[in-house]
This record gives sequence, structure tokens and C-alpha cells, in this order.
Amino acid sequence: MKVSDVMTRDVMLVDPTQTICDAAKMMAECDAGALPVGENDRLVGVITDRDIAIRAVGERKSPDTPVREVMTPQVLYCFEDETLEHVAENMGEQQVRRLPVLNREKRLVGIVSIGDVSRKAKPNTAGKAVAAIVKDRARLAGLEGDFAGHSLRSGFVTEGAQRGVALPALMAMTDHRSVASVVGYFQAGSAHANPAARLLDEE
Repeated sequence: MKVSDVMTRDVMLVDPTQTICDAAKMMAECDAGALPVGENDRLVGVITDRDIAIRAVGERKSPDTPVREVMTPQVLYCFEDETLEHVAENMGEQQVRRLPVLNREKRLVGIVSIGDVSRKAKPNTAGKAVAAIVKDRARLAGLEGDFAGHSLRSGFVTEGAQRGVALPALMAMTDHRSVASVVGYFQAGSAHANPAARLLDEE
């Protein structure tokens, strides 16, 4: 199956000359933590809520600061005719949950998330990609051992409850005693059909 079979075609783009305030409003409208930055029908970067928080708010920049000043110009992307398995592996290696999708003329035609991929790719392939992302999140949070009571677990539960995910599903995914066991859980494909796994799609 190809990326074009599962990607979202209705992509919200922000122009590099728009303000970071505009970008934040657009993120809120589409419930996303990242936006592709496009200029003259070309992908020139990506801006995330983290970019705004660290490069703008953290440096006391004005809400009227142009997106170009805080965006990340290095863009990771995939092509619409690539296989889901190949893209899933790339997502895991690059530690990303979303990728802009281009055609072979390098025009933006959509966006694909790890959730889109996991619903259609082979469970083990998608599981490995999600596992890599989980492991990286844990590493960044300083979690390598017991984290049953840590904020990573409680964060999943809280976020899941707010989004209407059943508590048993959340507990099934997070009730493990180590990062390694959670990684193994995903790699085995156990989370493939688990509604709690969709939380990993969120920025």
C-alpha cells in the first residue's frame, strides 16, 4: 500500500511571512502541533509549537514575529508513491510522527501521520516505528527504568481521558514497569489495535 492511499490531502499551510500568532491560531484550528511552511507552492520549512515556545516565547519575541524567523528550514518528507512500510521505518529512525507528502515534482500534496500508517501497515512494521518514538520520548524525559508512577504514564492517562479513550485501554498500554517493556509491547504489535495508541499521533 502506498502513502497516497492513507495520507490527508487537505493540508493547512502557513506562509513564512505570516506571524507566529497566525501559525498558533492555525494549529489550534486544525488541532495539530506542526504546520508545513509553504511559499510559491514549495515546501520551505516546518513550524511546530515547540519552535514557537523555545525560539519565540523563550526569547521574548513579539507575537508578530514572522514564521520564517522561528521555523525549522530542514524539512523531512516522503513521496506519495512510497510504501507505508518504508515510511514507517523512516518515521521511527527520524523520531517523527508526521511527514509532509510530496509528489515527484516536489509539490506538497498531503501529510501523513504515524496513526495513518499504523492503521494500514503491517502491525509489526508500524509497531517498531511507534516503539522508536516512545523510546525517544522516554529518553528525553530521563526515563530508562521504572516509570509506572512518572508523568509520562500519567500524561497518557490524563490526555486519553480528555479525548474519551477508555481507561482500561490506557491502562493496558501504560501499565508496564520499564521503558523496555513498553517498547517491546509496541514492537510485538500489541498496541496496533489499541485506541490509546492514537495519542502518539498528537504533538
